[in-house]
Amino acid sequence: MGRSILIIFILFSAFVFYSEVPVIGSYLPGIYSTPATDDTIPDRQLLFNGRIWRSLYSNIVGNEFLFSNDWLIGDVNINEITFHNVQLRYDIFNDQLLAILNQGIVVQLNKELIKEFTLSFEFGRNNFENFDTGKDNPVKGFGQVLYKGDIYLIIKQVKKINQLAIDNKYDEFYQLKTSYILKGGNFYKVTGRRDLINILSDKKQQVHIFIKENRIRIRKKYPASFIPVLQFYDTLKDAV
Repeated sequence: MGRSILIIFILFSAFVFYSEVPVIGSYLPGIYSTPATDDTIPDRQLLFNGRIWRSLYSNIVGNEFLFSNDWLIGDVNINEITFHNVQLRYDIFNDQLLAILNQGIVVQLNKELIKEFTLSFEFGRNNFENFDTGKDNPVKGFGQVLYKGDIYLIIKQVKKINQLAIDNKYDEFYQLKTSYILKGGNFYKVTGRRDLINILSDKKQQVHIFIKENRIRIRKKYPASFIPVLQFYDTLKDAV
């Protein structure tokens, strides 16, 4: 009996230790590409550093992920190396990116090393960049990039927990999103037409005429409706 208890204790201790330690030198599935100027990377999968992930929210209704609780196919750029066709989930409650190693282990990737990533969902490809460049940055980490020119249109997706939201017994995740324009190194929150025109005030007259002549409807709930105006604004960058 004592020997059996000892074996169980050893196995339990090993499991706890394994769940806490960083994962270093594990392979991610998929194909990677390197910059054209870098000929020193061997023709093999690059090692990823990360930490083993464990679910902490099984008692909360909903989930912490963007788009879906399922694994989505995407690309990840780490230190200028792009990995393709990786199984990913984006945890927007903690602003962390997860991936599956070929051993079936779920790993939280090293956020500081991630430059950008994509997620394919339904019929679209969604692009994200790491904007965590300063304490005054309202995006604070990964942002979904809807438009990228001289200026950016960024959507920040977050989830929060509404305590005792269901039957006054169960907590529930709920989702929020905020639109920002990145212009001249500064982030501006944009909620509609007035904000958009004010942000583009250096070309206000031209932008206003463009919107009117093209009958463009700018809608807060559909940030993609801002894109034609931003594209037009970028064509004016060299105008006197």
